[in-house]
Amino acid sequence: MEYTVQELDDMCSRLDRLAEQLIHASSASFGGGAREEQVAGEAVQLIQRIGETIAWAYGQHHNPGMGEAFAQPFVDRRLRDRLKALLVERGPRRQEVHNRIAVQVLQTIHILLQATPAESTLFCNLTAGWYLNDVAATRLDYRDNEDLLPLWMTVVKEIATMLNKENMMLFFDPSSANPFPIFTEAVRYYHHPVSQVRTHVQAISLELFLKLRDEDVWTEPLFQLVLLESSAFFTRVCCLLRDFWRMADEALASGAKRDLRSALYIQNDILMYINDVFACDIPRLSEIMQEKLLRFAIVPVLLRSILLRRPSGAVAAAPASVSTRG
Repeated sequence: MEYTVQELDDMCSRLDRLAEQLIHASSASFGGGAREEQVAGEAVQLIQRIGETIAWAYGQHHNPGMGEAFAQPFVDRRLRDRLKALLVERGPRRQEVHNRIAVQVLQTIHILLQATPAESTLFCNLTAGWYLNDVAATRLDYRDNEDLLPLWMTVVKEIATMLNKENMMLFFDPSSANPFPIFTEAVRYYHHPVSQVRTHVQAISLELFLKLRDEDVWTEPLFQLVLLESSAFFTRVCCLLRDFWRMADEALASGAKRDLRSALYIQNDILMYINDVFACDIPRLSEIMQEKLLRFAIVPVLLRSILLRRPSGAVAAAPASVSTRG
């Protein structure tokens, strides 16, 4: 892969024009699905090439200035905003086309975040103005593309890994309706049926909790928001744990060994995550987890066990269920 800065600039210019068509052109202007496919296909190829070329340039350590030179057309032509618009604004595109472009945009953002040094012009460009918050807050339709949600999770995890005490405020916008989407958007997917997604949620949340262990941040609005969101999040974690305990109990009673192994495997994973939360050693976070664990997992299971073993007459007088409101 050997391009010149001028060739990269030409690619950025061409992508800028294609993005304009994809975002703002009317559906009639495409003249049918074939034209839309052609424009979208070229845009996807350009996005990939631009990202890989800039990453390659920053990797030329024998020529330290090459990365900055190659990043300049991307910055000058405001391509980060074009990529975000392609991700967020569907325009006249069909959903399948929009998702295909969104996959490539997320892959390219991921490549750029991994390849660019923290002190580089491009890294500063990508982190300025809560840009990555907008990426994390994007609501996409994941139903038609099984790769899209795990890829979005990978990007969010990469962003979470970048956070530290010094730059944390670059990812917290108190004026926004969604001030810290790197956390709040990720934890929404904890109940997703695909285990890989749940694993991503656990990894992202633990990465962020570890960044909040410093007592200096415990009085900050960001920490207070994480505590508030964790209350609802931990409720879902503990309810899921309770559900798998019940599934294991029912599988054992019916002799369904395969279901039993599956339920035990998942409950072990959840218990390990809960233990990791306690290991972060953040007292207020641990208090929330303890309360949710007792209220939504341990007490309901123990109470159910007691009720099932009481005489039938006594059961009738006992409460039928335990409230699970958070």
